[in-house]
Amino acid sequence: MASPHPRTEPFRAALDIETLGDLALRLGTARLAPGSGGTWERGVPGDWLAALITDWRAFDPLILQARLDRLAHLRADIGGVTVHLVHAPGTGPDPLPLVLTHGWPSSFLEYLAVLPLLTDPAAHGGDPRDAFSVVLPSLPGFGFSGPPPPGGLVHEQVAELWHTVMTDVLGYRRLAAPRRDPGAGDAEVGAWTAEEGGYAHMHATKPATIGAGLDDSPVALAAWLGEKLIRWSSTTADGQPALDRDHLLSTLTLYWVTRTAATSLLPYWAYQHVPGSVLPADDPAPVPTAIDIFGGEIVPFPKPPRELAERYFRVVAWAEHDRGGHFPAVAEPGLLADRLREVFRPCRES
Repeated sequence: MASPHPRTEPFRAALDIETLGDLALRLGTARLAPGSGGTWERGVPGDWLAALITDWRAFDPLILQARLDRLAHLRADIGGVTVHLVHAPGTGPDPLPLVLTHGWPSSFLEYLAVLPLLTDPAAHGGDPRDAFSVVLPSLPGFGFSGPPPPGGLVHEQVAELWHTVMTDVLGYRRLAAPRRDPGAGDAEVGAWTAEEGGYAHMHATKPATIGAGLDDSPVALAAWLGEKLIRWSSTTADGQPALDRDHLLSTLTLYWVTRTAATSLLPYWAYQHVPGSVLPADDPAPVPTAIDIFGGEIVPFPKPPRELAERYFRVVAWAEHDRGGHFPAVAEPGLLADRLREVFRPCRES
């Protein structure tokens, strides 16, 4: 997939004005399903969704555009796949290159709050020797990246893309790469999947069907992504989701304007249908791996036992937290920054 000399160029991550105008019209004529209730037991509550649509109508995309314009954006053509990335060089004596990967239903926007803490720790009460040069790529089929090959990409193919981005495109000779979602394997998983996993089964079996609705209806997009973004978040001290409204609305706007709701589902399809996409057990790679479990989700994920993780990774550190949820970079950017500094400090010394 990688080419020996990937083409790369800076570009402006622009939110198309005509598409934003069409979004405003659709939100203004939104039709909400009647009788959807006020609790989350059967999915998105009607009153919550109505309030979200009202807030989305009032959302100013120019604020998001200004935030995007403060970042350095690049596009790289790697073997026919167009990858968008944000590149933020670190401020310090020897910044360690760090690539941060988002998942569904998220985007590179997830890491913007933690970005300055990682690139310039001295400006935030930290040690300049802990600085990172951070790269935020958008997965193919997400955001400003181009579409993936038909059927999507599995983890190994994405890893190859990122390696090419970091080495051939940006010229780094070493890199650190946190990974999300190591997975779980105890008896709780079946019960969680039966109650909460319908979305994943739909993505993995009929992504084009649900994708057609998500691409056409902002209400469908708000419900499908909004439920997971909120329910997978941890909570604040007053019991509210630790995911602010601006981030939620920015994420929805990015998916809508870039028309990537449908293609963002393809990793689930690829994972289920590409032979060999499942990580083999009992043959851990030699790369040292630190695992942090961030808890506190409104709908908690099953916690993977360390014994299971050690069947797949060479685990050198393990930490558990009662907060952070599925999106710790949004909910607890300070905690995540501290952990990344601590975990990768031995790499700097070596």
